[in-house]
Amino acid sequence: MWAPNSHNLELKRVGGTSNPYLVLGAIVAAGLEGVRSKRQLGDCDQMAAENGSRGGNNLGINDRLPPSIGEARKWLWTALR
Repeated sequence: MWAPNSHNLELKRVGGTSNPYLVLGAIVAAGLEGVRSKRQLGDCDQMAAENGSRGGNNLGINDRLPPSIGEARKWLWTALR
């Protein structure tokens, strides 16, 4: 059933070597954090992939994923404190 005020999210780009359970867990965790902090969704008028080799830098996305599991653990424990 179609609802006029509903929203749809489609996730298309996940690496073939990624663990789908971890990816889904990260997406759910990010969504719950947004709900908990009462963040408002804004309109997306630009795609990061359409910014050429700079990617999301033009959109203010400057953080990179940790290069190793050790660095990811350090980031996680720092974020949880």
